[in-house]
Amino acid sequence: GHLNNDTVIYVGTGYTNKFNGVLWKSTDIGLSWSAVQAGPDDNNSSADSLPINTIVVDPRGIDTLYIAAGNKKGNNRQAFVKSYDGGVTFQNITINNAPSGFVGLEINKNNPDSEVYVSNGRHVYYYNPSLDSVTKTVSGYPGEIINTIAYGSILVGTTTGFYNLEQDNGIVTKINSSGSSNVT
Repeated sequence: GHLNNDTVIYVGTGYTNKFNGVLWKSTDIGLSWSAVQAGPDDNNSSADSLPINTIVVDPRGIDTLYIAAGNKKGNNRQAFVKSYDGGVTFQNITINNAPSGFVGLEINKNNPDSEVYVSNGRHVYYYNPSLDSVTKTVSGYPGEIINTIAYGSILVGTTTGFYNLEQDNGIVTKINSSGSSNVT
C-alpha cells in the first residue's frame, strides 16, 4: 500500500511453504524497486522468512509499517510486526495462541495510535499501539480464513462471506452478515 507520499509503494512477496518473503519498496511510483529486507521470521530461529500477506502504512508517515505474515494454513509459522524505519527492522507484536498465519490487516487512519486490526485464521485481534496491548475481538467466524479487513464499521471477508462488525472501544458488540461469497 502507499499513503501520505504518493510516490512510495511497499510490496510484500512470498508464497506459503514455497518461497521466502521479501519486503520491497519503490520511491518512484513503481518504476524501480529495491529489496528492503527479507520478510519477518516467526521468532523460532528459522532460517526462512515468512511470506508477507498484508502491509499497512501509518497515514502520518511512510516509514511506520505493520506487516501480517505467515502461512495461511498448516505449520503455524506466523508474525505480526511493526517497523518504524520503513521495514529495515521489525519489532514482533506478540499474540499468544494464534492458530495460523496473520493475513488481513487494517489501521484506523483517524486513530492510528490506538486501532490496528489483524486477522489470524478465523479470529480478529485488536492491537493498541499506544498501550502495546492485544485483545481478541472476535473468535470463530464461519469459513477457514479471514482474508480481508476493511476499517469503517469493520468489514471482514472470509471464505464463506462478508461480515460487518459493530464495536464500542475495540469490543465487538454485534456481527452482521453482509452477504455470501462464491469463494470455495
